[in-house]
Amino acid sequence: MVMMATTIAYFGVVACTQDLRFGECTLNNFPDISHLMGAPPLNKLYAIMLTVYSAAKQAEARAYYNKLSTFVRPLVNNFLFFVAVVAMITGPAIGYWDCYFDMDTHCLMSSTFTIAEVIYLYSLCWIMSHNREQFGPHA
Repeated sequence: MVMMATTIAYFGVVACTQDLRFGECTLNNFPDISHLMGAPPLNKLYAIMLTVYSAAKQAEARAYYNKLSTFVRPLVNNFLFFVAVVAMITGPAIGYWDCYFDMDTHCLMSSTFTIAEVIYLYSLCWIMSHNREQFGPHA
């Protein structure tokens, strides 16, 4: 995650200092991630980064599914895993359907990914905070 953020920040600085596509960049006029990473060849790098993120997300979701299965109802656990799978699929799709070639699909994938991530993370944090005794002191 830190590597993704660093890469995107680097290309943002490069785009604002060396690339004339975005004009003069200020804090109020900075290119969004979709337009910054959507132009070739960065669109493929963005898709690769989101695919790696999805692989890490898959490992995390499976680990939490296993850990939560001992004290969370199966319906809740399966719902969390389903939402994680939606995020795993739509994450790389943001990079595959970029804003320069298919804005409608790009926006659908971006919003679906964001909503799925928010639901997953807030639900997981809520479950963990209300079941602290299930986790060791170093968890």
